[in-house]
Amino acid sequence: MKAPFQYDPETVRRILQSPSDFSFQKESEITSISTASGMVEPGSLFVPLRGNRDGHEFILDALKKGASYFLCEKDHPILEKLSSEQRSKAIQVKDTLLALGKLATFHRSRFNPILIAVTGSSGKTTTKEILSSCLSPLEEGLLVTEKNYNNEIGVPFTLFKINSKTRYVVCEMGMNHAGEISRLTKMARPDYSLITTIGTAHIELLGSRKGIAKAKAEVLEGMNKGGVLFYPETGEYKNFLKRRCLRFGIKFKSVPLKRRIEILETNREGFKISFLNSILDWSLPGIKLLENLALCISLLEEVGTPTEWIQNGIENFRAGDKRLNLQVGNYKILNDTYNANRESMLSSLEACSQISGEEGFYAVLGDMKEVGNYSRKFHNEIGSFAAGLKNCKGVFLFGTEFSHALKSFRKKANQGLLSFSFPGDEEGLKNLVDTIRKEVPPGAYLLAKASRGMRLERAVEELNSKTNGS
Repeated sequence: MKAPFQYDPETVRRILQSPSDFSFQKESEITSISTASGMVEPGSLFVPLRGNRDGHEFILDALKKGASYFLCEKDHPILEKLSSEQRSKAIQVKDTLLALGKLATFHRSRFNPILIAVTGSSGKTTTKEILSSCLSPLEEGLLVTEKNYNNEIGVPFTLFKINSKTRYVVCEMGMNHAGEISRLTKMARPDYSLITTIGTAHIELLGSRKGIAKAKAEVLEGMNKGGVLFYPETGEYKNFLKRRCLRFGIKFKSVPLKRRIEILETNREGFKISFLNSILDWSLPGIKLLENLALCISLLEEVGTPTEWIQNGIENFRAGDKRLNLQVGNYKILNDTYNANRESMLSSLEACSQISGEEGFYAVLGDMKEVGNYSRKFHNEIGSFAAGLKNCKGVFLFGTEFSHALKSFRKKANQGLLSFSFPGDEEGLKNLVDTIRKEVPPGAYLLAKASRGMRLERAVEELNSKTNGS
């Protein structure tokens, strides 16, 4: 990742309280910051991070490409391999990831845009995109998290892009362990926050729904005093969040769907809705997305967004790639392969049931990851729920965890419904595609939904490719 970053090296050293074990060359300028050596350019500050590989291995490559300086963990062996001239460009720190966050925190503190944080177990990115659509008339005055860059690397790079022209920032915050949102919110200092839902995503790592609620509530720890937290009226842990808001001096707003949006009609395309004296067709099915839309409307009104902006933004909104998109080819595939947890899986099944109507649909479902000891319970619940949908014609289950749900589906399903299970490997994927081609007529509705790690989009691409052998 790369972002503009114009600071003199001594300021960077001061922010990071960097020791000076080597002679330091302080004459060069810094114009950008990057964690990827391939994106380094003359004037870059290179930040090596530890991941599948140690980013320190790429320091020499970054220097060859013109990096002015680089961060380096103190006493890292790479320092012994560098020449004295190269070492003079080192800014030593205890932890490069924490240092990245400190630099982002400092940069954020120099500006005063209205910052909106968006978090939740599911629906974060879609909610962020709705807000972005409604605030788009701000043009360069609006800064929005790119893609789903919502972690301890992505959030700093959003903050680095704040400048004197930035009036609003919509910052998505994700997490998979306790303490992560705490660090992100203290960097970003939100004025307003949305929690879309408290579900079961990452329950393996957080232990329970209550553990997840506590982790999401960490967003309050960095909010500016007098800020506002928005949460759905139907959401669980409302009282818990209210108490946390009182502790941090934050206002709590519980948003009821019916007070913000009137559903005039439910149809296969979505809903005809009325809001803010406007009537339009909302082309995304599923009640949960409407609840998130209500959150957005409530927040946008709170910050004084012109009604016309909200109306136009919602009317023109389109969901991003791999998020509940209907792709028409050999089959009509509702492609929701971006991610999955219990709540989003149920929501997508409900949405596909609404879209397909009397034609019915087939569910192509891959394993949900990071559910730990809840795995069998959750996958069985999904199987039973699918079987209970009147227009679900069958399921194609992909992965080890979902193999256990086959019995749950068959137990509840009417006779004659298709049900197959496949291992989550390459051969299983091939057999999944071949079986769908054999058993499902062309033009039928399919829901494709799985955790990102299952790479179920490969099946979607194959099924709708021109070389489909059906």
